[in-house]
Amino acid sequence: MSLLNRREQKELTKKKIFETSISQFLENGYENVTINTIVKSLGLSKGAFYHHFISKEAIIIEFYNTMINDLVYELLSTVKTDHELSPVEIFKSLFKVFSEFCFNNQKIIKIILTEPKKINISLEDVFINEISTILLKVLKLIDQEMISENVESISRYISTLLYFEIRQICIQDNPKDKKEIEDMIQNIFYFVSKGAFNLDYFLNK
Repeated sequence: MSLLNRREQKELTKKKIFETSISQFLENGYENVTINTIVKSLGLSKGAFYHHFISKEAIIIEFYNTMINDLVYELLSTVKTDHELSPVEIFKSLFKVFSEFCFNNQKIIKIILTEPKKINISLEDVFINEISTILLKVLKLIDQEMISENVESISRYISTLLYFEIRQICIQDNPKDKKEIEDMIQNIFYFVSKGAFNLDYFLNK
């Protein structure tokens, strides 16, 4: 077997462990899934698991980072795709992306936020830092007469509100439907637009 094939096999094994773990977390609950159950379902040894992941928590961390990277990519794509829109309308369209993200990932976000007790990273900081950077790009497009001077603080403030709203939505026992989530996320948009933009007419559109 060539070196390339060995690498491909390792990547395939890692992918199988990763996807199977997430699937079992969603189906059975994080605490009810052990490394033994994961490897047994795949016909692998514990050694094979530990070759790729040091723990269950490592899988959750990797999934979270992947999920945030995908969100960032979609947000940036939205900004580029909607470049002909006004900055305010682009900003509004970003909130629709957040609504979709929250709706599509409620269950796994709840697991990430409430189950793994040993995660030694700040999930809050990861989200806020990544999202505030994107919002800052859009806010800087807006005419300076329409926006407050401290755009860095505004972007971080909005990102923080989004994080805690998404967290609140996802940790509920009963999942929210799409319309409920859209309304809750849009409420943040209407709230911050009044402070970030000097656009009274915009809230009435």
